[in-house]
Amino acid sequence: MLQGQALEIVLKMARSHLAFMADLADNFDMNSSDNRPFNTLEAEAIEEVELLSKNYEMKIKAMNPPSHWAEDEKYPVKDWQYEVANDDTRIGYLEWVEHRKEQLED
Repeated sequence: MLQGQALEIVLKMARSHLAFMADLADNFDMNSSDNRPFNTLEAEAIEEVELLSKNYEMKIKAMNPPSHWAEDEKYPVKDWQYEVANDDTRIGYLEWVEHRKEQLED
């Protein structure tokens, strides 16, 4: 459950999202010389919200760093240990998990 600063960040993100979408709706003019279709504007808005979301997610993670004993369900310690034993990696487990997640995003 989110508490304190983490909750404030999530609320701030939600308010930013709502304000951005309201601004988009208020400024959309069917008679405008801007001929971009609404779905293009919507896609731009979604991209902006995703960037905001990632920014706030990073802030929340920084405030709540994982325990050095934490284990990610998708990336078991035994998989990392296997890579270490085969000299495929020399980074720590938590850094290895972050690296794996980044690979999936690409």
